[in-house]
Amino acid sequence: SNCLDGSACFTTLTGSVPRRLENRSVVVAKESFSANDFACLSFSKGDRLHLLDQENKYWWYVHDGQNIGYIPSSCVFALSDYCQCADE
Repeated sequence: SNCLDGSACFTTLTGSVPRRLENRSVVVAKESFSANDFACLSFSKGDRLHLLDQENKYWWYVHDGQNIGYIPSSCVFALSDYCQCADE
């Protein structure tokens, strides 16, 4: 699996948590991820998440409609990429 263990999440992060939820892009989960850290967010394959911040290359800050947290960027792809693949 390309997804990293969620227990490494909090220690990997740099910078501050963004406070505004504007200009949200949508990403789609390629596979499920189980968070083992309070700063991370669990999700299932196929889930659509609103991207809040991707300043960190490996951990992106997202909103799933109810909760906010960090996810490994390797586990998701942009919805625009997903749509292009579906059209082919």
